[in-house]
Amino acid sequence: MDPAGNALRSSRVALGRIGVLASVVSCAALALVYGAVTEPSEIALWLTAAVTAALTFLPVAIGLARGRVDIFEPPVLLGLFFFIGYPLAAVMELAFGQEFDASRSVAWFPITLAVAALGLGAWFLGYYLGPGARIASALPSLPRRWDTQRAMVVVGGLALAGWAAQLLVIVRGGYLHGFRTQVGLQFSTAVAWVGQFALVALACAAARYFADVRRGRSSSGWRAAFLALLVLELAYTVPTGTRQPLLMALAIPLIGAYYVLGRVRWSTLVALVLVVGLFVFPAENAYRMAVSESVDINNAHPSFTSVQTLRRAAEAAMTQLGSLSGVGYAVASFRTVVERLNMVGIVSAIVRWTPSPWPFDLGRSLEAFVVSLAPPRFVMQKPVSEVGGVEFAHRYGLIQPADTITSVGPTRLGEMYQDFWLGGVLAGMWAEGMLSRVCYAWCIGRAAPSISGVVLYTFFVLTFVQFNAFADYALMLKLYVVMIVVLFWVGAGPRAARDRVARDG
Repeated sequence: MDPAGNALRSSRVALGRIGVLASVVSCAALALVYGAVTEPSEIALWLTAAVTAALTFLPVAIGLARGRVDIFEPPVLLGLFFFIGYPLAAVMELAFGQEFDASRSVAWFPITLAVAALGLGAWFLGYYLGPGARIASALPSLPRRWDTQRAMVVVGGLALAGWAAQLLVIVRGGYLHGFRTQVGLQFSTAVAWVGQFALVALACAAARYFADVRRGRSSSGWRAAFLALLVLELAYTVPTGTRQPLLMALAIPLIGAYYVLGRVRWSTLVALVLVVGLFVFPAENAYRMAVSESVDINNAHPSFTSVQTLRRAAEAAMTQLGSLSGVGYAVASFRTVVERLNMVGIVSAIVRWTPSPWPFDLGRSLEAFVVSLAPPRFVMQKPVSEVGGVEFAHRYGLIQPADTITSVGPTRLGEMYQDFWLGGVLAGMWAEGMLSRVCYAWCIGRAAPSISGVVLYTFFVLTFVQFNAFADYALMLKLYVVMIVVLFWVGAGPRAARDRVARDG
């Protein structure tokens, strides 16, 4: 028995409970006061926003009670993005108003926030109390050591395949933001799948480099490979005006360092947050809007757009943002981040217009997930299926009637509501929470994770935080098919076996 240890654990549990209770009470009190003072009719919105916000802090409280908060653990990420996308976005829209709200969905925010709170509760139950950890313990252990020669072959092969696919995207006209949806109808998503191999190569090179650093080995070759792949990916993605691949390229080394090295400097985190908040969202958004004004999607091949056009678009974006004061730029950046992560506006429109006049989909939206998992179109015929899109956005009044380009996803919560109402939200969120625990426990666990697990988990995180639709997971699963085979092959090489003998002997 360890009385001191038991007392410490008890105090941590008590601290977690006190933290949760304090957050609920304080948020509810603030909501009541603010709602009563400004507009009594808005009390329901502030109350539901407070409850949802308090729930988003539950994973942090649990982490504190356990003695460690893993910033990339699924419930912590879910809490962060739900806090921004639901209560904070609702408050922002109430404070600043909506640029366009044909769906008249603001009045439905309290109901939507209540649905989000129920979904969060179901997700947490699936993650913390579901069978995910037991399922993960029954899976084979991931390789902890890599054969160096096989790893070099894998990284080189994946990089070549991925960059060949990305060059094909340029040739076919899907490079610039705004043209990817149109291009997706022109040729198979297999190209996008293979294009992700470049990011897998980057993740493998980063993980191997960090592993050598952790063991105190000289690793100039892996360092050069990691930096070269990172610089190439950033150079490729920045001119596109598309945030997602740029954020993925920035997140890969951060996640790798966090788990392989076991640490990330706070200065590094702050610097990346500033880059994302002050550049990736506002500057990339202004740049791609300037590009879209210069290029006609219907009459011009976007990949043949001149460098001068892109340069002028960048200059126009810099002029637009440069006209703002420091405070104005900070406020605009903050608003852009919240607006781009806004989920409450989308889901409230679905809640408002489902099932009348638009009936429940009863699982039809999951067709895109199944179709995406099927073999490529050059192997077999399969229908074109998508979740969300331009038609969805027009149906629910989420974009201007004249807008024929902007594609909107329903979010995974909205997709479940659109399919099966509250039953779908509760069951779907519970299942996602449980499966997230499977992935986290298998790849990361409580001990020092293997580099193979870190590489696999990185792509789960990159998919998980998109929140567009369940079809996003199809690309991840197709990547996993390749990655798991490759990682077990790399971990079975003779040099990896000698490393294991030396370590265990």
